[in-house]
Amino acid sequence: MNIKYNVEKLLDFATKKFSINRKKSKKIIETNRKVNKALEEIDKYRNYSWDQDIEYRNLDNFNKEALYYRGNTITFKEMFSKRDNVAKSLKKMGIKKGDTIPICMSNTPEFVYTIMAASKIGAKAMIFGASFDKEYLKKMLNDCSKKAIIITDDNYEKIKDIVKEVDFEHKIVASLADSLPNGVDPYYDLDKEFKDFSNKANEFKKEDANIFTFADFENYGKDYKGTIIEEVHLDDEFLITFTSGSTKKGLPKQIVHPHRSLITMARFHDSDLSGLPPMKDVRMLAHIPTYSNTDVITSISDPLSQGCSAAMEPIYNVKFHNRSLVINEPNAIPATTSFLLHSAKTFEKEFPGKKLENSYIVIAVGEPTSKGEEKLINKWLRNVKAGTKRVPFPLSPVTLSLGGGDCEHGGIYFTLFHNLRQKASLSKETYGLTPFKCVEQVILDEFGNHITDGRIGHLAAIGPTTMKKYNNNEEATNAFFIHDAYGKKYGDCKAWAHITKKGNIIMHGRMGSEFHLSDGTKVAPYVISENIQKDTKNILSCEVVNVMSEYGTEIPIAHIEIQPDKMNKNMAKILTSIEKRLQKQMPKELLDKLLYRIHSNEESFALTGSGKRSILALEEEGISDKNFKVILEDDIVCLDFNIDKYLQGINQEEKIITKKLVG
Repeated sequence: MNIKYNVEKLLDFATKKFSINRKKSKKIIETNRKVNKALEEIDKYRNYSWDQDIEYRNLDNFNKEALYYRGNTITFKEMFSKRDNVAKSLKKMGIKKGDTIPICMSNTPEFVYTIMAASKIGAKAMIFGASFDKEYLKKMLNDCSKKAIIITDDNYEKIKDIVKEVDFEHKIVASLADSLPNGVDPYYDLDKEFKDFSNKANEFKKEDANIFTFADFENYGKDYKGTIIEEVHLDDEFLITFTSGSTKKGLPKQIVHPHRSLITMARFHDSDLSGLPPMKDVRMLAHIPTYSNTDVITSISDPLSQGCSAAMEPIYNVKFHNRSLVINEPNAIPATTSFLLHSAKTFEKEFPGKKLENSYIVIAVGEPTSKGEEKLINKWLRNVKAGTKRVPFPLSPVTLSLGGGDCEHGGIYFTLFHNLRQKASLSKETYGLTPFKCVEQVILDEFGNHITDGRIGHLAAIGPTTMKKYNNNEEATNAFFIHDAYGKKYGDCKAWAHITKKGNIIMHGRMGSEFHLSDGTKVAPYVISENIQKDTKNILSCEVVNVMSEYGTEIPIAHIEIQPDKMNKNMAKILTSIEKRLQKQMPKELLDKLLYRIHSNEESFALTGSGKRSILALEEEGISDKNFKVILEDDIVCLDFNIDKYLQGINQEEKIITKKLVG
């Protein structure tokens, strides 16, 4: 009777809290029980290293492909053997449990062996980029163990002076050529413009006697007799990666994740908890920079945990992306929206007649995807018959997937087959991102109260995959962990969002660059961009930035990219439609200030090193002769190019009245 009474009380509570019927309330309670049981089992049975979890999950997969590298297939058995060689060498070099190993490596098999070995011996892997600020790099390296540093030869060229200055006992230089078939790049003609795959490690060794090639490194510990399996616990710090684009250029914050983050995310990718079909013989493209948590979690840990493989791609360049798809033939492609848009515009020109029939999970990660962008990407996927060898119609060629969740949260959302789910949804609202069930997300108002009626607010989340801290940055850590009105702690997603009735998250844009009106009202940039992007027929992309004029005035600038087939076609009509729609939706004070900037498809938007659209670059562009003002007069588009006079006060007689875009 007590059990029944408690369940009934829970049903009453859930029904009231979520404003749903008792049948749905029961489903929520059952889901929570399942989640709690999984989390308890992780604590009880998986209180060990991430590396150990990957091995235990693949005891029956030793002869399956774990890594793929430019024609070279590496099995789980070979991968674990190489990992053990690296672990022995690290132990012989004096690396102890808790030591931080600095790692500056591109996506090669040697990178995977290294981070797995670090996990196995209980060390921390600090994975950094060669493009970081030099003084910042020097400080970080001085905070690490001086026993060893591990670098790929393409990165060593860029930072060797800093490495020499810090004075490590052992410098291990792995070559991009180490795992090539017979040491030769079979894709030389495709690679040569972007990366030199010749083995430069031996050349560096001649310059510095303390340098080990990766072969030297593997052999170094062969005679090590001690244990290489340390007692590692779930909450021991393991992974130190870096933020991607929200901080000052060259000075990204260090994100610290324990083993728990990776192990929990792997468990919640299992079909019984995620609701996704099992991953079977999937090859995931790993091309995002290794210093991004997204690369380690999404592109390496997730497929390996599911008995699948990672295609290691050391070239990360938007202009190389098409070639990477041809070289690696991946089934799953996690790439930023910007990378996918580039391929949608150029793949068929660069590789006419080439099909991507094995690529059936194309996932936009790291940045929002507008409906116009999804439309163009899906059109390209249909044209190249994406996925038609793997998934029956209609799942494959028309259903772009979405994934995300900032690196601090360890990747907390997924929405596979987005276009299909959108059509199947009974709601006209965008389907949104599906949170993993181990994550609690909330929408807060400015006072920390929970918004439960679908309004837009401040997105925050917390779960077992949330980072522990920003390394050596207590101030930033304290700013990241915020509290609601009841004192509960969450991680700040720094985004405007709302939650649908189905519990999915609809993202609306970054917080922090709002416009301030004279009455004290704040307006977020997404209010403008989302209205502009409603015209999916004509508008591909829109980013709105807040630029301060020389007169101290906030000026909204809408950077717009037109759909490729609509560029230079009846531009005045497109602009008229935009202006009319904004007049109905926007505060007049803000609309009066709004400037436009049309980007050609060739120039597109500048990208950050992580492959995301650079908001900083758009802000730095500021106000120029490329901006113009759109004003409607009897349905005629009036384009005012005299920006200086506009900022000081528009002279109505000096408007240029035209029915087409000029300048």
